[in-house]
Amino acid sequence: MISRLEVATTRLEALAGSSQGAPGGSNASTGDAGEMVEAFNEILNGPVKSFVDISNKLGGEVKEQVCFFFFLFFSSFFFFFFFLLSNFFLLLG
Repeated sequence: MISRLEVATTRLEALAGSSQGAPGGSNASTGDAGEMVEAFNEILNGPVKSFVDISNKLGGEVKEQVCFFFFLFFSSFFFFFFFLLSNFFLLLG
């Protein structure tokens, strides 16, 4: 599950990175978005990954609850990303 989410994160980072040079857009806002994506990725691959790995080793209900946590954590990223994406398209007008 984590590897699939990491692939999705990589794709989103690529999208955020490709939007930095778009005509008519603000490079400052898309650059900030890229930095935020990188920061999220560091959190995801650092403490969150450690937390999920340890919970998977424990198994049982702990593993099940952490799967819910991870889903919600990652969902918040998608919400954030689509918010930035919608603002980017508003800037293109």
